[in-house]
Amino acid sequence: MKKMLLLCTGLFLAAGIASASPVTSENIVGYKKYTGAESGYTILTPNFVKVQGANQSFQLKNIMGNFTRGDSLQSMNLQGNVSGEAFWMTSPQVTIAGWYDEERNPLGDLEIDAGTAFFVLTALDNEFYVAGQVENENVVVNCDEGLNLIGNSSPVDLKFEDFAFDGVVRGDSIQFIDESGSVYTEAFWMTSPQVTTAGWYDEERTPLGKEIIPSGLGFFFLCQNDDVKVTIPAPILN
Repeated sequence: MKKMLLLCTGLFLAAGIASASPVTSENIVGYKKYTGAESGYTILTPNFVKVQGANQSFQLKNIMGNFTRGDSLQSMNLQGNVSGEAFWMTSPQVTIAGWYDEERNPLGDLEIDAGTAFFVLTALDNEFYVAGQVENENVVVNCDEGLNLIGNSSPVDLKFEDFAFDGVVRGDSIQFIDESGSVYTEAFWMTSPQVTTAGWYDEERTPLGKEIIPSGLGFFFLCQNDDVKVTIPAPILN
């Protein structure tokens, strides 16, 4: 089910972000503002994709803002270990401020699949921005057994029930992490005889289908099987 895009946060035409083409449902661009956690974590799923990109992906250079030297982005593997890291570097470390690996190789053009989430580690509670083009097709994320770091890549808030989970089984769960890295909310996939209707519930078996997952929020999806597909619906563009 597509969600109505009533307002693309901060629609704009800006050098380096939008082309000179008219803004239509094919190339709506925008940005969303976030506030980093002081000495803490934010799990982010970019809610835009590369402008006029050939596939559903996002580039690190379109995460920008008031970062401080040493802030970083971390990806995780299925075992929950750090599998990749990008660091915010400035002068005199590098000539141009941006995202680099530990060897100071620029990572701004690195592309990340839409629907993928990662940790944003920040020293201060400064604002930062995610910019790009609105993806006008469903995003399908392939998940395997273990901890999958995914999230709401749509530019609009979604409900649990808006996501489609193909291959999910009883006992799979979703975990939301706070700025200290601790689980603050957990949802469980339940089926009969636990509940009458299969879906996401809390540990008290309260249904969570109507609960909101904000745009750009990432979470851990714990799968027991491989090849589970999560579909994030496209917004409806006017």
